[in-house]
Amino acid sequence: MNDSGKRPAWKLFALTAILVAFVDQATKIAAVKSIAPGQSINIIPGFFDLVMVHNYGVAFGMFNRESTGLQTIVFLALSALALGVVIFLFAKTPGENRLFSLALSLVAGGAVGNIIDRARLGFVVDFIDLYVGKWHWPAFNVADSAISVGVALLLVLIVLGKDPL
Repeated sequence: MNDSGKRPAWKLFALTAILVAFVDQATKIAAVKSIAPGQSINIIPGFFDLVMVHNYGVAFGMFNRESTGLQTIVFLALSALALGVVIFLFAKTPGENRLFSLALSLVAGGAVGNIIDRARLGFVVDFIDLYVGKWHWPAFNVADSAISVGVALLLVLIVLGKDPL
């Protein structure tokens, strides 16, 4: 229980995180079945392709090189630690702070989706390629999107003084 005596909205947190992780895994399975490594499927010319990237690194492809067992273990441990911090913060969040709870659950669900990949495959499957002209955003996935939206929402709430902690 948090300091204010009001219970966090665990059902919202769990359902959102599970939904994000499920959609992430389902889209990755579909991508792996449909897109060969090195293949690019144009969806919206000049803006959006589907690609197959095995990301052995961290966010936005940093440190993306063929993984060693140690690298996989370190990235799994860091991801699990980050997930633990998110759960800790959520446990401190009063139940009436639904937007803050939603933001944390998006981050948690995204983290779980990418942890599943790294534990199962030794890398994270990225397949969404957004670009304008020659400028490409690094390939990403649904989990990355949920984490980014969750963190952006947290930052907006904090800047607006809506941080419940």
